[in-house]
Amino acid sequence: NNNNKNNTLESELAHLRALTSSQAEELFVLKTAALTDAAEASALVAACDEKRMSEITSLNGKVSTMQAERSRDKREIAKAKQSMRNASKQIEALQHQLRQYNQQHS
Repeated sequence: NNNNKNNTLESELAHLRALTSSQAEELFVLKTAALTDAAEASALVAACDEKRMSEITSLNGKVSTMQAERSRDKREIAKAKQSMRNASKQIEALQHQLRQYNQQHS
């Protein structure tokens, strides 16, 4: 009778060991999958960050180009204004000369 109980206990113990081993393998697989998922997620985040940084760099470049163009345009406008002021002074001087000429010859 004791032998039967012993066999039964050993049989149950063997069964529990098999279950434990199986559960340990499943746990290992799940942990491995979780680590893989975490690594993939981390890689995706890094790729997104890299893309964002690339886009920011590109936009900064475009902004710099636009600022340079704006500065150039401002310089050109300032030159044009100066040319117009000079032309206006020349016109006034010529008008003055014309008035003097007309006064002398009238």
